Amino acid sequence: MLVRVIPKPRLRGLLAVTALALCAAAMPATASAVEYEVTSTGDEPDATVGVGGCLTAGLVCSLRAAIQESNASAAVDDTIKFAPAFNGQLADTIVGLQSKEDIAAKIERLL
Repeated sequence: MLVRVIPKPRLRGLLAVTALALCAAAMPATASAVEYEVTSTGDEPDATVGVGGCLTAGLVCSLRAAIQESNASAAVDDTIKFAPAFNGQLADTIVGLQSKEDIAAKIERLL
């Protein structure tokens, strides 16, 4: 019976490569930031919170749905932006509010 002996330097290299591969496989994947675009002035919730897409039952993305998805996201720095049709007016996304204080209170309740 012939037994092949692996030289120590090669064995160490093989063990090091194997250890690195095992460590890399055990590391969790890093989450990347997600960007949600609000396309509706409605106040509907997300249809399926946590699946990574901002979509209500009405097939649009409301501010509430975007916040819900961002809160459920594993990403650290999600971004919520508004469709160009809003022309920078946050009040357009929250129907029935008149002042900045009303808007701030509504957003605080959503969080």
